[in-house]
Amino acid sequence: MVLEKLAGITDALDEIDDKARGGPIEAASWNALVGAVQVLVDIVRDQDLARNEALKSKFAPADHGHEGEITERWLEPALAARLEGAGGLTAQRDLSALSRQVKALSAEVARLRESVESQRREVDRFAVGQFDTRREVESFQPKLDEIDAVRLSLDGIDGRLGAVSDDIAVARELSARLTDPNGNPIDIAALSKQIEEATALRDAILGVDGDILRTRDLELRLRQVEDLAGLEDAGNALDDRFAVLRSDMQSEVAASVADADTATRTALQEDLDTRFATVTAERESALDAFRSENQAQIAAARTAIEAGMNAALPGAVADATAGIETRLKTGLDARFAEQSRTLETQVMTAARTAVAPLRTEIAAEVLASTEARIDTRTAALSANLDTRLGAMDTRLAALDNDIVDAVETATAETRGTLETFAQQEIARQTAKVQKTISEDLRAGIGTAVAEETADLSAQIDQRLEERFAALDGRLDSAVNARLAGLEETIAKAVDERVAKLDIDARFATMTRAQQDTVASAVASAESRLRADQTRLLNENAKALRTEIETARLSAINEATVTLRDRPVIRGDGRVVVPR
Repeated sequence: MVLEKLAGITDALDEIDDKARGGPIEAASWNALVGAVQVLVDIVRDQDLARNEALKSKFAPADHGHEGEITERWLEPALAARLEGAGGLTAQRDLSALSRQVKALSAEVARLRESVESQRREVDRFAVGQFDTRREVESFQPKLDEIDAVRLSLDGIDGRLGAVSDDIAVARELSARLTDPNGNPIDIAALSKQIEEATALRDAILGVDGDILRTRDLELRLRQVEDLAGLEDAGNALDDRFAVLRSDMQSEVAASVADADTATRTALQEDLDTRFATVTAERESALDAFRSENQAQIAAARTAIEAGMNAALPGAVADATAGIETRLKTGLDARFAEQSRTLETQVMTAARTAVAPLRTEIAAEVLASTEARIDTRTAALSANLDTRLGAMDTRLAALDNDIVDAVETATAETRGTLETFAQQEIARQTAKVQKTISEDLRAGIGTAVAEETADLSAQIDQRLEERFAALDGRLDSAVNARLAGLEETIAKAVDERVAKLDIDARFATMTRAQQDTVASAVASAESRLRADQTRLLNENAKALRTEIETARLSAINEATVTLRDRPVIRGDGRVVVPR
C-alpha cells in the first residue's frame, strides 16, 4: 500500500519536474505538489499509529501503576512526618510540577512552530507575487526610456522655436523701423530705383567740365545771352517751359515713388503677417504637444514611484515579521510575541500617520512658495524687459526720424550722392541695433534665469532639510517612547512569569545541588530572554529607521525633481523646460 502511494507521488511529480526558477505555477502543478505532501503526511501518520500500537502491545508506558503498589498514604504517620521533614517528597512533587510545566511549554513551542510554518508559507506566497510585480515594473523601463527620448526631442523643438521667435521679433522690429514720417512702410526696391534714376539724372546734368550744371549758373548765362541778343521775351518763354517741365517731373516722380512705396509696404506687411501666423501656430501646436507629453510623463513617474513604495513597504514588513517569528522559536511565549507584534504595528502606524500629513504639508508649502517666487520673478523680468524694449523702441523711433530727415535734406541738395550714403547708414544702424537688442535680451534673460534657478534650488533644499530635520526629531522621539514602553512591558511580563513560578519558595525545600541547578537554569533562561529582547528591539529600531530614511530621501528627490522639471513661462510667452 505504501509503495503504491509512493509510486503515485513519483508519477505526479514527473509531470512538473521541468519547471525553471521564476516561471509561473499552474493550478494543476500546485495541486500535485500539495497532494504529494498530503500523501506523505498520511504515510508518516499511519506508520506512527502502527508503531504505537505495536509498542503498546509489547511494552508498558513509562508512567504507569501496579496493583498493590506502596504509596505515601500507606506509611505510618510518624515515618511520613519524618520523611516530610526531610523535604524529599516535597522536592519531588515540586520537580514533578516543574516537569509538567516544561511539558506544557514544549507543547506551546510546538504550537508556535506550527504558526511560524504557516506564516512562512504566507511569506513564500507573497514573495511569488512580489516577483511578478517586480517583473511587471521592469517591463515599463523601455517605455520610460522612450518617454525620455521624446522629451529630449521636445527640448530641441523648443530651442528651435525660441530661435524662430527671436528671428520673428527682429524682423518685426526691422519692419517697424523702415517707415516714413507718416508711418507708412518704405519700399526698398522703389527707393533703390529712385536712386538709380537720380544718378542717371545727375549724369545727364553734368557740364562739359564734368561738374554738375546748376540752374542758377544756367540762368545767369541765359540772361547774358539775352542781354547780348536782345531775346528777353524768348528767355522768359524758355523759363516758363523749364518751370512747367520741372513741375511735371516732380509730380511724376512723387507719384511713382508713393505708388511703389505703398505696394512694397503692403507686400512686405502681408508676408510678415503670414510668416508670423504660421510660426505662431507651429509654436502653439508644439507647446500643446509638449504640455500633454510632460503631464503624461509626470503622471507615469508618480504612479511608478507610488507603486514602488507600495511594493517595497509590504516586503520590508514581511521580512521583519519573519525575523521576529524566527527569533521567537528560542523560547519567547505567545503572549510576549503578541505584545511585541502589536507594539510594532502601533509604532509603524503612528510613524506613517505622523509622516503622511507632514509630507503633504511640506509639498503644499514648498509648491506654493516656489510658484509665488516664480510668479514674482517672472513679473519683474517681464517688467524689466518691457522697460528696456520701450527704451529701444524710443531710440529706434528717434533714429528713424533722424534718418528720414537726413534723407529728405540730402535729396533736396543732391539726391544721387546722399541716397547712396543714406542706404549705407540705414544698413549699418540696423545691424548695430539688431546686434545690441539681441545681445542685451539674451544676456538679460540668461542672467535672470540662472539667478532664479540657483535661488529656487537653494530655497527648496533649505526648506526640505528644515522640514525633514524636524520630522526626524519627532519620529525619533516617537520610536524611542514606543521602544521604552516595549522594554518595560517585556520586563514586567518576565517578572510576572518568575513570580508565578515561585522560585524562592521552592528553593527552601530543595537540596543544595538542586538549588544550584535550578538557579543556573533560571539565570540562563533569563539571560537568553533579555539578550533576545535587546536584539529584537535593536533590529526593529534599525529597520524602522531605515524605512523612515528611505521614505525621507524618496520624498526629497520627488519634490526636487518635480519642482526643477516644471516648465517655466517667460514674460514673452515662451515656455522653457529646464535641462
